[in-house]
Amino acid sequence: MHKQKRFLDLWHYHPELEFVYIKKGKGVTLIGDYIGEFNEGDLFLLGSNLPHVFRSDAELDYDSEALILYLNPDFLKKLSRVENEFGFLDEIISNSKYGLKFKQFPSKLIKKQLLDLVDKSPNACTLHTLAILNELDTNSGYSKLGGINCIKNYDIKDERIKQINDYTMSNFDQEIDLNTVASLIGMNKSAFCRFFKQKTGKTYITYLNEIRINRACKILKLEKTKNVISMACFKSGYNNLSYFNRIFKKNKGQTPSEYLYN
Repeated sequence: MHKQKRFLDLWHYHPELEFVYIKKGKGVTLIGDYIGEFNEGDLFLLGSNLPHVFRSDAELDYDSEALILYLNPDFLKKLSRVENEFGFLDEIISNSKYGLKFKQFPSKLIKKQLLDLVDKSPNACTLHTLAILNELDTNSGYSKLGGINCIKNYDIKDERIKQINDYTMSNFDQEIDLNTVASLIGMNKSAFCRFFKQKTGKTYITYLNEIRINRACKILKLEKTKNVISMACFKSGYNNLSYFNRIFKKNKGQTPSEYLYN
């Protein structure tokens, strides 16, 4: 069980699959090329070597808590070959490369089973984990989070991408100049734009807008002030309301006003 003021703010990856159950807390998560929110009660499964980070809200006045469970992919693949008993694992393992978020699962039962793992022996923990995966496969749907471009193009070993990500997440609510970002990794703007598109499957501006619009969505949901759309615009890094409205609709398929009242 991880309990701290904020979750480890580190863009990282590892060969193990990872279960993440958010017991307490909220914030923004980046999983491959996916950018979205996490909240209390959310359950994720992250595939082998899928880069990710969970960034807790800076405004939280309480500790964030998550249960993290690492799963050996080779062990699961061997089990999945026993088709009658464990064949269900094959699809989950395959789709975990995108990052999965479970929905409509029997939350009370799964929550209890997950929290019970804390005090189990390694062997008992393995058996209970398989039971949880079976329960999720039977009674829960899930959504794939990452896009195919991430799987094909994302270079998890490139330290330059991590450096760009860290800088962007720390400064997205301010004006960001492409020349400044490019200089972080010793490139000019043109070379950087080609490099980023090749490594991630999207332009840097698209990536930046995704982060900013997700931040704006959070403000629209949480703030109750009269001028909340203007607040969302300026607090997420935009300085022009009409441009913000246009980018918001392009990303979310609706205007900020529609999003606010739907």
